[in-house]
Amino acid sequence: MSVFITLKNIDDPEKLGGVGVYYKVLRRYLSDGIAYVHFSDDNSFSPFKKFFYRMKDTVAFTRLCKRIRKSNHIIHFNPSLNWSGVLRDGLLLLIAALHGIKTIVFFRGWHSYMVHIIDRNRLVRTIFKSVYNRAHIFIVLSNDFKEKLHAWGFRQNMYIETTAVDNALLNGHNHNIPAHDKNQNVNILFLARVEKEKGVFEVIDSYQIIKQKYPNTRLTIAGDGSRLDEIKRIVETRNLPDVSFTGYVTNETKAQTLADGDIYFFPSYHGEGMPNSVLEAMAFGLPVITRPVGGLEDFFGNGRMGFITESKDPEKFARYIGSLIANPDLRRWMGEHNAAFARQHFLASVVAKRLERIYSDVLNNTVHERSWMKNL
Repeated sequence: MSVFITLKNIDDPEKLGGVGVYYKVLRRYLSDGIAYVHFSDDNSFSPFKKFFYRMKDTVAFTRLCKRIRKSNHIIHFNPSLNWSGVLRDGLLLLIAALHGIKTIVFFRGWHSYMVHIIDRNRLVRTIFKSVYNRAHIFIVLSNDFKEKLHAWGFRQNMYIETTAVDNALLNGHNHNIPAHDKNQNVNILFLARVEKEKGVFEVIDSYQIIKQKYPNTRLTIAGDGSRLDEIKRIVETRNLPDVSFTGYVTNETKAQTLADGDIYFFPSYHGEGMPNSVLEAMAFGLPVITRPVGGLEDFFGNGRMGFITESKDPEKFARYIGSLIANPDLRRWMGEHNAAFARQHFLASVVAKRLERIYSDVLNNTVHERSWMKNL
């Protein structure tokens, strides 16, 4: 083996987070020289159980490091920039460094509260830097993330990457760009965790405005989450018609949900890295209305891929949605552009090749800064 990737069990679909989904869809396109180091999913554990399982994982990880210390291997970490991810993977990174093993840190979620703490607290910044300076390279999902790491004093080479769209998701839908040939029956799709920070309340408020002007518009909310029941009550209380809730969708059901959409609406203000649902919606030929979260800001063409705004104002979102409803030719043009762009850059088969090139750079000591956007 050459590369060991740390993550929670990707063979348990009920426990897959964003990182697990990413490697699950990449796995079939990565070489045989990749192994996965599975950690316990301790989010629902009591403090005592969480401590026990983390110590158990740490002991097992230390044994792995002792076993591979004299070989040319890489350990690839995938923390979010939050307290839990930074502390857990920081300890493991130190263990790997003590054994002289090459390491990659791929920051996934990027939480503004943690950025604020590191910016303002010199002691936290010093400790964070002293631990994570052991990494050979960083992979990030945004140019802003790269610049922030440089500002904190990291001098490692940075690779900018994306999340990935499962090729299999598009099976049978490769030429299914929506016709967008009428102003009626336009389906607005929100596909994400049903949480406040994902913008679901803004979705409902915007839809209420749009529904008054375009009565044949409908809204699909696909996903589950802690606010799902509350959102359902709001829809019922406001007597909003033509709102459907699919629950959590996967595989062909997810593909059909995306294929049935006309506009993808994702007004998130969560600590996103690269929202995978946006990339999937683009691959299915949907124009997107979103906010500049994570890596979206680096490549999203406002007025070309859809509309992107810093605003959280439902009135502004409704104007963008209305302009797409009223202009089916614009929807089709944006959809065709998005499908071609996403399938060129975001398919798992494409992302896997870029990731293996990064591994090759590290193993052969030929690292240098590179971005997937270099040739855009």
